[in-house]
Amino acid sequence: MKPDPQKDLPGMFEGNMYKLLIRLSLPILTGMVVQLFYNVADTFFISMIDKADPSYIGGTGLVFPLLFFGMSVAAGIMTGVGSVVARAIGEKNHESLNKAAESSLVMGIVLALGIMGALFFGGESLVKMLGAEGDYYRNGLTYLLYSIPFIGVMIVMHAIGGIFQGEGKMKNIMFAMLLGTVCNIVLDPIFIFSLKLGIKGAALASDAAQVVSLIYALVVLGRKKDMVQMEWELKNIDFRLIRDVAVIGFPMALGQMAMALSIMFYNHILIAIDKNAMTAFTLVGRFDQGVLMPVFALSSAMITVVGQNVGRGNMKRIRVAWKSGIILGGGVVFFLASVHVAIAPLLYSLFSDVPSVLNYCILQTRILEWSLIFGVVGIIGRSVFQAIGYPIPALILTIVRTLAIGFPLAYIFVNYLDLHTKGVYFGMLIGNALAAFIGILWITSVIRRLENGTLKAVAVGR
Repeated sequence: MKPDPQKDLPGMFEGNMYKLLIRLSLPILTGMVVQLFYNVADTFFISMIDKADPSYIGGTGLVFPLLFFGMSVAAGIMTGVGSVVARAIGEKNHESLNKAAESSLVMGIVLALGIMGALFFGGESLVKMLGAEGDYYRNGLTYLLYSIPFIGVMIVMHAIGGIFQGEGKMKNIMFAMLLGTVCNIVLDPIFIFSLKLGIKGAALASDAAQVVSLIYALVVLGRKKDMVQMEWELKNIDFRLIRDVAVIGFPMALGQMAMALSIMFYNHILIAIDKNAMTAFTLVGRFDQGVLMPVFALSSAMITVVGQNVGRGNMKRIRVAWKSGIILGGGVVFFLASVHVAIAPLLYSLFSDVPSVLNYCILQTRILEWSLIFGVVGIIGRSVFQAIGYPIPALILTIVRTLAIGFPLAYIFVNYLDLHTKGVYFGMLIGNALAAFIGILWITSVIRRLENGTLKAVAVGR
């Protein structure tokens, strides 16, 4: 029997917001924590190829922004699909829900093929453009080329993940992440060391694990237990829905790409100062993602909560969700950032025997780590804008934080004030703080206009 689309998630439209956000966030956070463990394990296995040679970690870090472009597209699709599905559920728009699966999957496949082709044919030129030389170039290019299937499958996987997100079926996303991560951790040492594939093995292990996650997601989507179901019919491909997903997802992807571009710029500055500083930047960045993971999980829950409440016209609950998300996210980030600063000397000694790499890691952590609290505003606020169908403000805030303020200041501090690597760290810190201040003012204004009716959320499929 087809599930009743009228059935609401408990606590969605009334009740304790903290409990709702935590309940929706925990499955995503669980998957992310396991995925962080994989990222750490993957970095560890790569470093163990030759712990005295920083070009393995440095090379993968150098090309990470290129892979991140593909990940940005994946994140954009997931956010766009999640926003559309959540608002359609709130509006009780059954027509759009019936066509969401096929429309999302087709969009994901087309974009995946395009991104894979661009990376395959342009990979060598792109890596050279990043300024890589010698072993950094060889290891970086190898890792990039063998990671292309991972990016393509991830994009399709995230299209399906957006459906789960919009429905609030966070456990489905969690299990997909868990399955892929466990497979990856098991395959990494086999591919890298047992099969003696080295840096190729790390990429191939990720490819295989992502395929396993996709198979699981397709099986779940094919069940008859959810509001959005896969019927495998061409008539369900709706270009209006694809347009709605693109309207939300494309600016989201651009925002993520702006972040990737900023990392490329920072890498370029740091590698000119000291290659070991860039290696340290890559290492610390992996753990910074761990500090922010609870906020990313919260932001995923915010898409569901805000989208469904906006679709139902329950605008006052948006303010409650915004405030609760900021308080929860800020508190958790402060705690995790403090732990990261405290254990940094011991932590990074596990990944490098090069003294300068360790010193750069500790310095960066002490200067920048607590500024991640400012990022909470941008991450949670971005979800609010996307959920109501207005993604451009979220894009602007991301560009302000990463490119418009942070990078120019870093360039000035390094090249004109001779602050060395500290110039990069201070530029990023100031960019984060100013973007948070602007974000609070902007988002508060938008919520007030939604409440008094001077701003309307965007309807789905119309």
